[in-house]
Amino acid sequence: LFLQSGLAFSMKGTRVEGAAPLGFSERILYPGKEAVLTSNQLYLQVPVYVGYKIGISSSTKLVLTGGPYFAHGIGGKSQLTGDIIYGDMIDYSTLKEPTFGSRGLQSLDYGIGSGIGVEIGRTIVGVSYELGLKNIAPTGLVYFPFYNGSYKNRNASLSLEYKF
Repeated sequence: LFLQSGLAFSMKGTRVEGAAPLGFSERILYPGKEAVLTSNQLYLQVPVYVGYKIGISSSTKLVLTGGPYFAHGIGGKSQLTGDIIYGDMIDYSTLKEPTFGSRGLQSLDYGIGSGIGVEIGRTIVGVSYELGLKNIAPTGLVYFPFYNGSYKNRNASLSLEYKF
């Protein structure tokens, strides 16, 4: 049984393609046309996981981990590409905004994560999954359509570790 923690740099994000306005009440996009939203999020993250190792053989162990994580958004860009309405004009263009900020996602995120891996000697190969519990959708003016309502992070990862 062990406690696993640290400070990690994590990149998350999404790409959404669909018909405008993507569930968004303000008509910034021309209705019925395809639009693409790309968002990347950069976080500093602290997992606080409890782990357990199960011996399979003398040099091989199954490693199970799980627990909460806490993250703070430190950067990223979001962009929306489509037929955008500018007053009485429609132009196919791209809007760009910071991912976090007054019109972007909330920077504080937290959730739970779990992982499973195989430790062979000093090397560990594993997979993990994180489920965001906090709605990080903007609280003020929503600029990008898919941020409207509820937005929670989910993250799957593959890892290769070496213990010194």
